[in-house]
Amino acid sequence: MAEDGERVIPERRRFERRGFLSVVRIGEDVSLEPKVAAKILNISQGGMYLEADEALDMGRKLFVSLLDPEGLISDVYFGEIRWQKELNDPYSARFGYGIEFIRHTPC
Repeated sequence: MAEDGERVIPERRRFERRGFLSVVRIGEDVSLEPKVAAKILNISQGGMYLEADEALDMGRKLFVSLLDPEGLISDVYFGEIRWQKELNDPYSARFGYGIEFIRHTPC
């Protein structure tokens, strides 16, 4: 326990996370058709944390396409939703997701 009586939860991440902010599209493929809009808040070698307003199923495999300032795809990750949580913050999206990478395809 911490000195103030709060329980300390050990860090379980395999890779160090770094802050990262990018608008992305999430979908079953990498086309530019309308997809779920989301934003990445941090990323590591093994995965990323992103937020979106749409509810997505745990275990869903999806493409996460990073967009450049012109709205073109600059990087593509393929991963699986490993965890999700509903966010109760009026300044964020409705849901937060932990995505574990399966594959990364630089463009």
